[in-house]
Amino acid sequence: KEPREMPLNTPHYLHVRIDLDPFNDENPLDQIRKKLKGTHEQAKIILEIGGYFNSAKIGMTETQLKQEIRRLIESTGIHLDSKSEFKHKDVQEIIEDELFVKFLEKLQEEEILEENRKNELIKLAIQAMMRRNG
Repeated sequence: KEPREMPLNTPHYLHVRIDLDPFNDENPLDQIRKKLKGTHEQAKIILEIGGYFNSAKIGMTETQLKQEIRRLIESTGIHLDSKSEFKHKDVQEIIEDELFVKFLEKLQEEEILEENRKNELIKLAIQAMMRRNG
């Protein structure tokens, strides 16, 4: 017989990283729900949520989103480890900033750049503008 993976019914840790994207149309709570769906009942989740979201788009502040994430986790019965981190940031002001809008327009005109590179440049621009505003 071929060797195969056997699920063991024992306690264990599972590291789950989720990077939020302010340009993704999917609600961050839905993203998190999908990522955590089907996790083993004895898994203790080390959840790391990073990236950026647009509070105007989802109708929640950073604090409200953190509270809703905690409610979601509690409602699913998932065991969250104390090492979990919520580092996501609201970028509504930056996305609506005139300088950022012009940057995005120029970036979209650049046809030679592949999508991954454009996304990296957008993230760098957001980080730079957050430092400027911070």
